[in-house]
Amino acid sequence: MIIDDFSNDGSVERVRKLIQGYENKIKIIELDKNIGAAGARNIAIRRADAELISFLDQDDRYRLDKLEKQAEAISKNDVKLVHGNIVHMNEKGDIIREARGNRIRNNINYKQMSKKELSQNLFDLNSIRLGTVMVDRDAFLNLGGFDKDLFGGEDWKFWVEFATQYKMQHIDDMLYEKRTHPRQVGTTKSIQRSQGKIKALDDLLNEYDFLQDKSDKKRSLLVRQIAKRYILDGFPTKGKEALKNNLDLKKWRLKEISLYFLTHTGKFGASILNIYMGNKN
Repeated sequence: MIIDDFSNDGSVERVRKLIQGYENKIKIIELDKNIGAAGARNIAIRRADAELISFLDQDDRYRLDKLEKQAEAISKNDVKLVHGNIVHMNEKGDIIREARGNRIRNNINYKQMSKKELSQNLFDLNSIRLGTVMVDRDAFLNLGGFDKDLFGGEDWKFWVEFATQYKMQHIDDMLYEKRTHPRQVGTTKSIQRSQGKIKALDDLLNEYDFLQDKSDKKRSLLVRQIAKRYILDGFPTKGKEALKNNLDLKKWRLKEISLYFLTHTGKFGASILNIYMGNKN
């Protein structure tokens, strides 16, 4: 199933040409207004008639054996969700590197952790990536699907909630090829997505008291991401406001203090941050 979130770039017409001859197998849902990725995915899943659901963004690719491996894992291990690892490709589709997050995913012991422990772990590390997921449709719908009011953090919030109710598993295999380019939403709207994650964090804390212990660290990380982006984009004053308005000054550590200093140094601060982030990557 393909869902079009009210695009205006001729995408639907191109897709119709690509699926000619397969219309009995591939459905297209065209929304009459833009409702965002979370809402669009919820609609597609509610209209689907498959028992298992998997996600694919328009510029990415599955490995050929992805669906087979995951369906087998769900059947054999009595779990409701299976996810795996990622490789990155460039705009041309050439594989460029393995995702750094794979190491984190591989080190999580899904079999030994209680539901509470796994939920805490996913809250802290956010290690599940949407494109690698296969999930039981009924379980997904029983939890209400993704929060359609969030832009950024809607899938992270859902995985944390899912872990409190259902068993899940990780496969140590490359299942998903994620395209990396400067026009992707994660790059062009990184501030809005981080702000959405802060809203998701607050929603989770209101629902699950046992997540409080790790919340300060997570909030600091998200706020720093916002501040860095503002500095790099040439808006250091907004970066300073993000730090001051979203974090308790008493809990600032060296990372927050350093960023706050950079918001007072103009273009020099952006240059220093660019060098630091380049070395880190």
